[in-house]
Amino acid sequence: MRIFTYFVSLVLCFSFVFNSNYVQAQSQTPTQAELQKELDALEAEIAAQKKVIQSKQSEGKSLSRDIAILDSKIKQKEAEIKLRDKNIKNISYDIREKEGDISDLSQKMDKELEFVGNTLRKMNTDNNTDFMVSLLSSSNFSESVDNINNLNNLKSSLKSSIEAIKNTKNVLEDVTDQLSQKKDTEQSLKSQQEVQKKEINSNKAEKADILKVTKGEEKKYQALMAENQKKASEIRAKLFSFQDGTEVKFGDLYQYSKSASAATGVRTEFILAILEQESGLGTNLGQCYVADDEGSLVTISSGSARGSMKPDSLDDFKEITSKLGRDFNKTRVSCALSYGYGGAMGMAQFMPSTWMMFESQIASSAGVSFADPWKPSQAIMGSAYLLSDNGASSQTYQAERNAACRYYSGRVCSSSSAGAKYGDQVMSRIQDIQDKIAIITGN
Repeated sequence: MRIFTYFVSLVLCFSFVFNSNYVQAQSQTPTQAELQKELDALEAEIAAQKKVIQSKQSEGKSLSRDIAILDSKIKQKEAEIKLRDKNIKNISYDIREKEGDISDLSQKMDKELEFVGNTLRKMNTDNNTDFMVSLLSSSNFSESVDNINNLNNLKSSLKSSIEAIKNTKNVLEDVTDQLSQKKDTEQSLKSQQEVQKKEINSNKAEKADILKVTKGEEKKYQALMAENQKKASEIRAKLFSFQDGTEVKFGDLYQYSKSASAATGVRTEFILAILEQESGLGTNLGQCYVADDEGSLVTISSGSARGSMKPDSLDDFKEITSKLGRDFNKTRVSCALSYGYGGAMGMAQFMPSTWMMFESQIASSAGVSFADPWKPSQAIMGSAYLLSDNGASSQTYQAERNAACRYYSGRVCSSSSAGAKYGDQVMSRIQDIQDKIAIITGN
């Protein structure tokens, strides 16, 4: 009976300690409340600067108007940096808290396991020796019944403790997963900080250049704007020569991406950043052909082996090329890397099996019977659908970066080092694309 009483007391003690720690961890500290006020104030400042920019952009172009826009952009980015700093500090606090929870849960489970082990050894001993002797030598039936009841109670409590261990293990796994997500968010915010700092430096440099050239004179500024209009026309008309012999203008790619953005909520510049990362906006459609019915890949230049197409994609590739009137043995696709499979198609570099998941949706939006991954407008729409499915339509830095990582590897950035590198490369391209868009749109 003493063993059972001790066991129940210990389980209750564990439960009280864990629950009190959990409640304490969930409560909001005064520091967090103060931090939230600061975050709200910074969000309001960012929103205010966005309104100033939108208001100024509706005015006619002038030196004072464009300087005011640059000043507001700088203030907006500075507020965003402060906001990210606060969020990083808040997440660092959460990380320390989760690490503490993991330590507490690990210790709790170790103690529970130790107690269960000791109890099992005790029960085994009692069952084989002392307990059976005590049971058989009992002077009356009542004592024997009490001994049996004590053993049954001990077994029941042992079962409850094993269930508690399972629950602790589940909570531990959940907290560990939360910690991983927190660390991923922290790294994303730090990466975004670097992007925002570059944007501030770019805006400051642009402002300095304008003031240096114009010396504050409107007439000189209008001359500068005329030069920028010429540059805008050049960017808009810039040709990207595809390897299949077709050409497309940057202005057209921008319009296709803008339409895809309207349909999916994925940012125009993010779509273009993906396409630039994947194929140089269509200038590299792949260096391999499919050599046989097994999906072997060979280089176009020398015919040397370069991996293979994934088996479940080969049939889809044959179907796609057949319906589009292409020879599957003479259609450019990506070669395989040193790991994984090759066979990605078109400027958006879709794997055939992935393209078929979105084909009917793309075909419907394009008004065609079967979607073509080698046509820029349809490839771009396909990219936007995939990126939207991957979470990019929320338009946050972390969501876009993870969507890029999934586009590359099928996994979030924290689960793939190669994917994380790809995601960072995509995000680093956005500012340059935004600058080009700003020039051709006059904003």
